[in-house]
Amino acid sequence: MMVNQIIADIERAKKDLEDMLDAIPIALYIHGEGFRIIRANRAYAKMAGMSFKDMIDKPYYEVFPKMKKPFKKCKEILELQKEEEEEEEVFFTDINKSYRIRFYPFWDELKRYRYSLHILEDITGARQAEEKIKREAEINRTLLSVAESLSTTFDREEIFNRVMKILPSVLEADRFVIFLWNSELKAFIPVYSHGLPKDLMTRLIKMKITSEIPIIKEIQRGEILIIEDVHESPLIPKDMAKIFRMRSIMYVPIISRGKTIGIIGVDRIKVKSPFGDKEKAIFKGIVYQIGTAFENSSLYREALEKTIDLNRRIETISVMHEIDRAIISTLESDEILENTVMVISRFISCDRTVVTLVDKGRGRFLYRIGLGSPLQKGDFISFDATTKSEMVNTKRPEFMADLSRLKRLLPYEEFLLKAGFLSHIRVPIIVKDEVIAILTIGSKRRSAFTSDDLSTLEKIAAQIGVA
Repeated sequence: MMVNQIIADIERAKKDLEDMLDAIPIALYIHGEGFRIIRANRAYAKMAGMSFKDMIDKPYYEVFPKMKKPFKKCKEILELQKEEEEEEEVFFTDINKSYRIRFYPFWDELKRYRYSLHILEDITGARQAEEKIKREAEINRTLLSVAESLSTTFDREEIFNRVMKILPSVLEADRFVIFLWNSELKAFIPVYSHGLPKDLMTRLIKMKITSEIPIIKEIQRGEILIIEDVHESPLIPKDMAKIFRMRSIMYVPIISRGKTIGIIGVDRIKVKSPFGDKEKAIFKGIVYQIGTAFENSSLYREALEKTIDLNRRIETISVMHEIDRAIISTLESDEILENTVMVISRFISCDRTVVTLVDKGRGRFLYRIGLGSPLQKGDFISFDATTKSEMVNTKRPEFMADLSRLKRLLPYEEFLLKAGFLSHIRVPIIVKDEVIAILTIGSKRRSAFTSDDLSTLEKIAAQIGVA
């Protein structure tokens, strides 16, 4: 009777232990010699997809997770007769899961191995969260470095030079190309590249990348476009894919002030994996930074142009005031002209400043005063020897950007060209609706003068006429 009671107590204790193990939500099993399973709880059986009866006495690495050999730490414990617990993390690619395995070996008083308890904890979610945080931190670091690099320049060429240096270090790809929109050609022109052979870059430059190409239409909508296999996509012409040996590509529009001003294209030839969310996030941030840098560049240019224009206006007012003072201080025309010529030469960058009087009766121009002219005071030029004569009748200024480009020159303009003068502005000085003199500035540089210079000279000529 007592023996029966003992057996019953043992069975009850065994049942209680089994119930306790099954109540534990974390998978665990016990194995003995040869790594064969002698006990497992319900969580492990569910994970393995088989009953305890089916897995009993089988090596655990043939049950779950299925492997070719035991865990490294488990094997070490037996070989080195370790008594302390061990831990190992393993990622199983076939089931796409990560597990933390804890090993608890049991030895008897004679140091003989009895069995081991393995506890399997699914840490896939935690590791994915960690990877996501790491990925986001990496993306943020990358975008911060891009932002810092681009924030120190307003030069558009330098912006793209810096971007092209950064991209290969933050994105795994074989080739990078930046296209910019050309409004005259109405096409995207490749202007910067990395990893693209010169012969292919030359072919790409010769091609007209317009909205007629399906992939360009998609990109101009403002979305990042990723194609895993170019040869299976209808968006890229087959001949283009073959010529440029494309495989997996990503194209990202560069948007500034609501317009697509460019495209960054990257592709993989050797790298087998297609572009994913990480690369997409990095690129989205980079093109946003480029767009912001372009907007800052535009604002800087606008502010600079306004500042230059304002300074120009202030300088013009100052010149006019100085000429007014010269006019008020004397009634001598030669003195007025001499002071005017001196002021102009200081205000406008030129090599020659001349005033010639109109002598209609004799059909000639008389050199009156000037600086840097090859003529001397008292020299004259006949009307039929220069284009100045047209101004006597039209009363309109003459703007010449490059004398050397004219096929036929009159004697005086030919004389100026031989003396090294290439560009000039001529403005009539008018009194009582008659052209009485011509005010000229000249330069030995091509296209040396601007419309602002012309406007200033016209105002000065009007002041001289009043004087």
